[in-house]
Amino acid sequence: MIWDGYPFERYVYMVHATNGARGATEHLNSTVIQLPRFNFREREDYLRFISTASHEFIHTWNVKAYRPEGLVPYDYQNENMSELLWVAEGSTSYFQNQLLLRAGVITAKEFFKDLSQRVVLNQQNPGRDTQSVAEASLGQWSSTWGDYAVNHSVNIYSEGYLASMALDFSVIQESELAHSYRDVHKALYQNFKIPMGYNVEDVQNILTTLTGKDYQPWWQEFVNQPFSLDFDQLLSQAGLITTYGDKPKSKVDTGMGLSGLHNDLILATVAKNGSSLASWIKCGR
Repeated sequence: MIWDGYPFERYVYMVHATNGARGATEHLNSTVIQLPRFNFREREDYLRFISTASHEFIHTWNVKAYRPEGLVPYDYQNENMSELLWVAEGSTSYFQNQLLLRAGVITAKEFFKDLSQRVVLNQQNPGRDTQSVAEASLGQWSSTWGDYAVNHSVNIYSEGYLASMALDFSVIQESELAHSYRDVHKALYQNFKIPMGYNVEDVQNILTTLTGKDYQPWWQEFVNQPFSLDFDQLLSQAGLITTYGDKPKSKVDTGMGLSGLHNDLILATVAKNGSSLASWIKCGR
């Protein structure tokens, strides 16, 4: 377990398995999950469900028991702004499959498949060169759709996952295996329970306490500006190597997104520096 103690006496899952429903919302001692009624039949469908269930359960601590200052107290009439939403959501995404793996609910192969998919999505996202996780957190309320979002933004869940992973490796290394990123969240739970809220300085102070290192330079490199991880170097610290596997599959990527149905298809997005953009320019458009 990551935290010392439970902020509830009884926890309830409310699962709405029906048609045309999706999404999940965490509460103080429960969560509501909506999903299609047959999303338990195949193993991959079940993995998506159980990962969501784990994600919302972790929110019982990370968000419901402790959360960034901008979210304390909730303002139901205005936007709740914080540059730490990547910690609230991205770190939750980072922990969700770790807990399932430790509990034996998923296999190591399934865990690493999810990790590899996240790495691939990061490498294919043109917005990773433009927006930081801090900016993505602040811009969560005003996200722009279409080409701008595809080419100039990142997701607090996926990019926050990778920022959390990089921070985890850093804490492990700087503390000489004495601590990990899990200890950061344990300290947040112990010292900043609602109605308190934590800020960037609070997180940095916890990191310094655990490692003896000033984390402002790390924060500037990986949080306040767009970051590019060297996955080969990072994962090698855990004895992992990146590879295409024994039987790699080729996948055609047009670099564009379509919307509409049948004969009413519309070119909705064009990825920056993608193959469809090159074709568009070549055709004189």
